[in-house]
Amino acid sequence: MNEHPILFSGEMVRAILAGHKTQTRRVMKPQPWDEFIPQVGRYCPSMTDKRTGEIYPGPEIFGASDEEEGFRCPYGEPGARLWVRETFTAHGAFGTDGRIAYRADASGGKEPHGLNWKPSIFMPRKASRITLEIVGVRVERLQDISERDAIAEGVERDAMCGPCSWYQMIWEKINGKGSWAKNSFVWVLEFKRI
Repeated sequence: MNEHPILFSGEMVRAILAGHKTQTRRVMKPQPWDEFIPQVGRYCPSMTDKRTGEIYPGPEIFGASDEEEGFRCPYGEPGARLWVRETFTAHGAFGTDGRIAYRADASGGKEPHGLNWKPSIFMPRKASRITLEIVGVRVERLQDISERDAIAEGVERDAMCGPCSWYQMIWEKINGKGSWAKNSFVWVLEFKRI
């Protein structure tokens, strides 16, 4: 079974745990050319023999491609699993008995004192409490998100500004000011919690 780690902010972890978040968007790296018309699925990239210059089909991979270029999906294909990395600690009051605390569980922003939080990037697989299964993959421009998809991204049900505007604010909070305006191509991963 293919498993890949994936980072989520505390807010997004809470949305997954509540059952409100079933999609995530991740910037494609590197970005395709502007006229990219993606077809998602298995494809064989063209390979060139360095000695003869002969072009031949390479090994089959899952990703997005068009007639000009192709990109392997770094998260896997439907059926692959993602294990969630989130801010955590195994120190302080939790270090002595081997328990792990997750920052996303701090209610109302009140965190226990004396805990040494570790960034999500350092979470080992054994500390992850959330495993997701990919059920769909597609590629689109960031700003093409629909209201339905913004809700699947975990939009707060009482968001006064509308689902897409809320998602724009969350995107910029996570990815930096001006990141929405770039309108990057993104991997859209649909998942279920297992």
